[in-house]
Amino acid sequence: MELIDASVSLTVGVLGVSYPVLLQGVTRLDDKYKSTVIVELFTKEPELKWFRYMLVASFIAIAIWGLKLPVLFDCGIFHYILPNSGERIAQLASVALAIAFFLLVAKVITYNITIQVVRYLMKKHDECIAKDDFRHFSD
Repeated sequence: MELIDASVSLTVGVLGVSYPVLLQGVTRLDDKYKSTVIVELFTKEPELKWFRYMLVASFIAIAIWGLKLPVLFDCGIFHYILPNSGERIAQLASVALAIAFFLLVAKVITYNITIQVVRYLMKKHDECIAKDDFRHFSD
């Protein structure tokens, strides 16, 4: 199996697993806390945003690689250093997506354990007080 095949499989696999995990996580938050505020705070988390960006970036990188576009210009020594750069970009995007997924799962776990979410929100609140920045809590 080539590395690009693994990258495509990883991206599709993460997509197939991630949305059920996210839906279940958000549903549990809503059922557990009976409050939309916690769900709103979760949807503003940077891990969720980063995951979404990495998912889109992975599919775009794979689509561009799949087009097998010819080299538009010879960039000298870089042509020899980075052959198959489209494949490398797709691989890097897939690895970044996998990392983003694991970070997101950790955040879902944090929000689903009551004592952890309380500690996490208290820490975020203390950071906001120290910075005098309450945008994360007031949006």
